[in-house]
Amino acid sequence: MEDWSGALVDFTAAIVLDSAYTESYFSRGFVHWKMDEYEHAVENFQRGLDLDPAHPAHEEAILACGLSFLELDDTNKACEIFHQLYRLNAELARDLLAEICE
Repeated sequence: MEDWSGALVDFTAAIVLDSAYTESYFSRGFVHWKMDEYEHAVENFQRGLDLDPAHPAHEEAILACGLSFLELDDTNKACEIFHQLYRLNAELARDLLAEICE
């Protein structure tokens, strides 16, 4: 059984200790996503992307951000994010663009 609430507390504590640690924002965003808290997920993914645009998980965070916007019924914003992802990794974004945005 996943303890998402406990993980949220842990990642928040990590951010308090080091607010520049990108991984904590990506991880907390994922936890919010798993808890169906998509607005909070987007905030965390975007904060992590702002902190370190060259982070190894950059593309995955952009994808998760776009998927979060889909869950929020904001297809236009999701497509905007997927187009951004396409410029970085066409293969990862191609199907999403074809299915959702075209």
